[in-house]
Amino acid sequence: MKKTGLLNTNRKSLKRMLLLCFFSLLVPASILIHHTYKQLELEAYYQYRVLAEELTSRINKNLDNIISEEEKRAFTDYSFLNVSGDQTASLLQRSPLSAYPVKQSIPGIISYFQVDSNGVFSTPLLPPETTESNRFGIDNKELSERKRLHTRAYHILLASKIVPENPIQNSIQTSEQSPKPVVNKASSITADSRDVDFSDEKIAAQILTPGQTAYDAFDRLEKPTERKKLAKKSRQSSLGRVKDINIAPAYGEIIAKEQRTRGYQEKAKKLVAAKFRRREKNILPQQREASKNISSSDYSIKLFESEVGAFNIGMLDSGHFVLFRNVWQNEKRQIQGAIIDSEKFIQGVIKVEFMDTALSDLSKLAVAFEGNIYALFGQKYESSYRSETELTGSLLFQSRLNAPLNDMTLIYSINTLPTGAGSTIVIWTGAILLSALCVIFIFIYRLGSSQIKLVQQQQNFVSAVSHELKTPLTSIRMYGEILKEGWADEEKKKTYYHFIYDESERLSRLISNVLQLARMTRNDMPVNLKPVSVNRLIDNIKSRLSSQAGQAKFELVLKCDDSLAERQINIDEDYFIQIIINLVDNAIKFSTKADKKQIDIHCAIHQGNKL
Repeated sequence: MKKTGLLNTNRKSLKRMLLLCFFSLLVPASILIHHTYKQLELEAYYQYRVLAEELTSRINKNLDNIISEEEKRAFTDYSFLNVSGDQTASLLQRSPLSAYPVKQSIPGIISYFQVDSNGVFSTPLLPPETTESNRFGIDNKELSERKRLHTRAYHILLASKIVPENPIQNSIQTSEQSPKPVVNKASSITADSRDVDFSDEKIAAQILTPGQTAYDAFDRLEKPTERKKLAKKSRQSSLGRVKDINIAPAYGEIIAKEQRTRGYQEKAKKLVAAKFRRREKNILPQQREASKNISSSDYSIKLFESEVGAFNIGMLDSGHFVLFRNVWQNEKRQIQGAIIDSEKFIQGVIKVEFMDTALSDLSKLAVAFEGNIYALFGQKYESSYRSETELTGSLLFQSRLNAPLNDMTLIYSINTLPTGAGSTIVIWTGAILLSALCVIFIFIYRLGSSQIKLVQQQQNFVSAVSHELKTPLTSIRMYGEILKEGWADEEKKKTYYHFIYDESERLSRLISNVLQLARMTRNDMPVNLKPVSVNRLIDNIKSRLSSQAGQAKFELVLKCDDSLAERQINIDEDYFIQIIINLVDNAIKFSTKADKKQIDIHCAIHQGNKL
């Protein structure tokens, strides 16, 4: 037990030392691999962030082109008729905005509109006199569709209280003899009343109530504080709030710094856009009296100067976008703009661009306006998400669009960053390194354990050999002293001489065994094989073992088949006899207390031709 405990102690010490070396190599290697992988992730993050920035730039460029085209429109384009050329040319023509269906210069546009200084709502879809629509190439079916779109545009603004709910006035005469319009106070249009009777060829133009201005609602859309109040109302049509989405910044400090810088730039852009105004000279036709054919002689040409402001955009309670600008004519303010379907606008301007990039396969994009999320799509989904809870992952990039859409924010998120082939190499290198370390240290531990065990066996062998050598030496010394002192008679002397001789033979065999073991360990043990008969081997064994067995009071029994007596076998006779002697010695040594003391050595054929 003591030896076993010592062996276990050595093994434990070896295990502790190897574990210490293993972790001293594993920890720095793991840190290095971890930082390498993080570096690859960071590179992939910036790679996809650049893609998101480029996509946002393209979207901004497209929006800038759209807004630029709209800003180029003259004040007179929002009327059904205008004059081409200078005042002397007086070439009367239809406005480019009077086309039906409405040209989709803005994705999702429903209709252009205008609210003059008196609060009269109009669209460029209808001629000044609907009864004279045939003169402008508009048949009754198209006129009905134009009226329906005109009324739809009005009801969208009315539902959001952008234009007041006012009595209907017949601004367009049904014929040349029709009287001047009279306000019918008993009839009114509400936000829920979407059907208007056009059977009497009338169209509604809304007149403001006393003390009310038509552009108060548009002022509320322009003011930040008022927009926040309107944004709270529009939450019902949104998917949620930006602050409620479950997105964690991937690299918070970098993003926060960039957002602060971007915020300053956007504020500067917004201030510049707010101050932008331009002056232009316009020519508008004013009708004298109706005639069957369109002619510039039927209209008086009026030249005036107007001041046109920059476009702004707001979200209505109905979820529509309204793009509008202020126009000043003779110190009087008018509103011109367009009503836009927000879903079609976002899909046409943002989603189409997003789905054509590699970002759509890996990331998600949230489109927010004034803090409310109105669209969530991406990551191989054909349709939009339904709530902000579906938008998870890490923030990839976040940016506001250029004015006037600077209240619209694009939020890119990503769940897993593809790190490319480099990460695969790093992972495989780490796995191979870890496996190699494990295999090497397991091999070293097993090799060390086997060496410890071998050393222990050698120590045990030395102890056993020392004990075996000490026993015959002690006996020889004792009997030698007896004979030296003359304490034994002649008869006992002979017995002592034989005993000394036998112990000397035993000692010689032990020494010979140790030397042979040493040669075996060094693989330096020559074997002299030669043919020897079985009968000769049996006789030699009997002569060498008889006295040894007789002294130990054991009976030696040697048996061999008669058919094998003359058979020749290739064998080293000395080594063979030495092996038999060692076996008999061990048998005698460990069987001294046996009831039957007999040693049997038999010779027979085994498995065909084996002896």
